[in-house]
Amino acid sequence: ELSVVEGMQFDRGYLSAYFVTNADKMIAQLENAYVLLTDKKISN
Repeated sequence: ELSVVEGMQFDRGYLSAYFVTNADKMIAQLENAYVLLTDKKISN
């Protein structure tokens, strides 16, 4: 089942402070962002 919702939240914070676009509110607001969903581990 696919559910489409507006917005997204991470329970444990950001991996890097560079993700934050508004340091005062500590939020990362992105427009027209692509999201990759997978059930596999991603490594580099």
